[in-house]
Amino acid sequence: MNVYSLYHKYERLRQPLCLAKIKLLFGHRVSLGHRVRMRKGLDVRVLSDAKGALSIGNNVFFNNWCTVTCQESIAIGDGTVVGPGCAIFDNDHDFRAEQMSGNYITSPIVIGKNVWLGANVTVTRGVTIGDNAVIAANAVVTHDIPANCIAGGVPAKVIRMIDAREEA
Repeated sequence: MNVYSLYHKYERLRQPLCLAKIKLLFGHRVSLGHRVRMRKGLDVRVLSDAKGALSIGNNVFFNNWCTVTCQESIAIGDGTVVGPGCAIFDNDHDFRAEQMSGNYITSPIVIGKNVWLGANVTVTRGVTIGDNAVIAANAVVTHDIPANCIAGGVPAKVIRMIDAREEA
């Protein structure tokens, strides 16, 4: 059974959805697919001093209190489920600069299709998460995660691969 099927199996038990605030500063590029659902408290920022491009695929679900900050590029694939309290940042402060204020290092983030980010997962700049991956709660993803695996920890590491029989 894939992540998307698991999510929809239990979706009936969830409360009604609230439309979240999306903060778009100075009209940068944002693409939302069909049936993108968000619970309250989602904070999406496409920052003004960059040409950020945020792309969210079809049937994506964001649970409560998530943060997405985009200065360069973030792409979230179809059928992805983002647990409560997740944070996705494609930028870091440049600690080598004399003044950290306003100096950033950016790298694009790609989150594949049917990915499940557990509660309080943090995804840092320059990361690619492969299709059908599951990221355990409280993980900090600092390196690429391959497709069809379960990863967790700080920093996140592959725990095991998902067997084809588990996806059906």
